[in-house]
Amino acid sequence: MRNINETNSLKQNIIDELLNSKAKDISIINLQEKSDLCDYMIIASGTSDRHVKSISDKLVYYLKHHKSQKIHYNTEGLEEGKWALIDAMSILIHIFQPEAREFYNLEELWGTEENIDRFENDSTK
Repeated sequence: MRNINETNSLKQNIIDELLNSKAKDISIINLQEKSDLCDYMIIASGTSDRHVKSISDKLVYYLKHHKSQKIHYNTEGLEEGKWALIDAMSILIHIFQPEAREFYNLEELWGTEENIDRFENDSTK
């Protein structure tokens, strides 16, 4: 795990990238007290296969080219476009199509009202 300041900075940069990619229904689940797996789980939705792939590709590009620190990451499901997972060590990022997100319901599994923050992308551009 990274130090908490680096993790929080990375988390905010990932949220910014998701908002810039027009991801929908962004949830950030704080897992610091619940899991040794990671500090945060970020969940967002894309509107189509292409949108999920585009969001994921932009996040991977960001992680590869991050200037201030080397960020190790792994990916799963990028080719399918239904659900992509990006493991950025201290942060797990799930990008779903709405049907898959509803089916897996990770917010209910991992979140509570106390440890979940939600962002809605209000961009209409």
